[in-house]
Parts: sequence; structure tokens; C-alpha cells
Amino acid sequence: MTTTFAMITARGGGSTFYRKNTYPLLGKPVIAWAIEACLRAQCVDQIFVWTEDKEIRSIAEKLGAHCLTRPKSMVHYHSGFHSAEEFNRNKYDQIQAIAGTQGDVHLSLNCNNLLIRPATLDAMFDVLMDNPNLGRILGVKAVDPDLCLINDKTGYLFPFWNDPDTKPVEYPPLFRAIGVNIAHRLRLEEGIRDTLHFPVSPEEGLDFQNEDDVALAEFYLMKRWGGRIETGDSG
Repeated sequence: MTTTFAMITARGGGSTFYRKNTYPLLGKPVIAWAIEACLRAQCVDQIFVWTEDKEIRSIAEKLGAHCLTRPKSMVHYHSGFHSAEEFNRNKYDQIQAIAGTQGDVHLSLNCNNLLIRPATLDAMFDVLMDNPNLGRILGVKAVDPDLCLINDKTGYLFPFWNDPDTKPVEYPPLFRAIGVNIAHRLRLEEGIRDTLHFPVSPEEGLDFQNEDDVALAEFYLMKRWGGRIETGDSG
């Protein structure tokens, strides 16, 4: 039997939106929407929230998630000198102590991607499990190839996709990774590292970063629930 653990990393401050994770989005803290997406995913056995913040810990525990202690030295605006290996060791040593295992499959969800649907998480999990040669599946969202970037030296705009031999209507699809991925820990340890990219809808790919994103996130949530949000239910 495969054991799947969901991991959500959430800090108390925030560089673009102070205390974003506790902001009341349609009456619920932002972090609650992310946790509840995992709660409703059939593939998830247990949820772990790695945080240094007491309020986030309280919210997560009330929803039934386990909380892991995040050292302040591992919060970006306090330090940033730790490697990814050190971050993972801290988290999964604590998971081992709580659950007695590190699990077979790890679902990582960035709290910014609070609009991901449980059905999408389950679909990603099924694709991963049905393909024994995959080590990881990564959520991506489509981006417009006609977007422009600013040249730092000249200040001029240039197309994101800039191939003089390709007509705009022939541009290939472009994608941006979002903070949702599912990794098969046992396969990765065996050296199976192939990654599949799984497109999600623009709504699910919303990267909730600042106050300007509040109205859009609320619009999507209200649309999802037919203009009505039930207390204690976030889809």
C-alpha cells in the first residue's frame, strides 16, 4: 500500500504581502484553502505544514494537519544560507518522528497555489502511479508567447518567444512551473528521475502573491461555488 504525505511550507511574514497566509480570503485564512485542497484529495494520507508561525500552526492543527517546526534560520528573510538537502532533512526527520515513516510519495504544495483542485491532485497522482518510469510529476500553466520582457540594459521590450523564422501563429506552447509537484520518493532513490509536466487551468495556476491578487482569487472561488461559499468548505 502506497503512503502519500502532503507537505505545505508556509511562513508567517511575507516579502510581497505581509502575513499573507493568515489573510481572510472569503472568510478563511489563505493557508486554510491550501490545506483543504489536500484534505479533499483522495490520494493524500496525511498533511504536514512546515512553519515558524504560531497562528499558522493553530490554523493548520484545527484543520487536522500535522505541524512541523521550521527553524527561523530556515525562513528566507532570516537567513537563506541552507541547502535544499538541509531543508528536506529537517522536514522529513520530523515527519519520521511523527508518522514512523517518511512515506512513499511526497506531494508538495506551495501555499500560493491555493486554487488547485483536489481532483487535479488526484489526477496527477494517478498519472505518476500508472507510469513506473516516472520519478516526479510537476504542475505547469500555459503562458502567452506574445508576452514581452524588458531588456535590463536598453529598457526595450522584446518577445518572450523570439524566433525570426517562426510566425506568431506558429509559436509553440509555453509553460511556467507552479508550486505543485508529486514525487515518488522510492523511485527517486532508485535513480528513476524522469519528470512529466502536467498542465493545469489558468485558475489553478494563479500564484497568489500580493493584495492585487485578492479580488481575482475571490472571483475564481465564488465562480467555482456558484456565487456562494459554504462555511467550512473550500472545494
